[in-house]
Amino acid sequence: MSDRAAAFPLIVITVADPARSDDPDLAARKNELYAAGIARHRGTPALLHSGTPPAERDRLLGAMDGLLLAGGACNASRN
Repeated sequence: MSDRAAAFPLIVITVADPARSDDPDLAARKNELYAAGIARHRGTPALLHSGTPPAERDRLLGAMDGLLLAGGACNASRN
């Protein structure tokens, strides 16, 4: 584990892609709240969603110290 990871672990958070959401503002706000929660507990948050480029996704998953499965590509339909 690197010195950076020991002090501030990299936590990857799976989230919904605001660009593909029915309510982009709400999705972005939820993503911000997840990231803020990780940061509040001395982690380094990294958001991962369906729009994340494959090279960046691979880099994050290879470097992560933890994973929070908060959400993803699924959108709820509204009736």
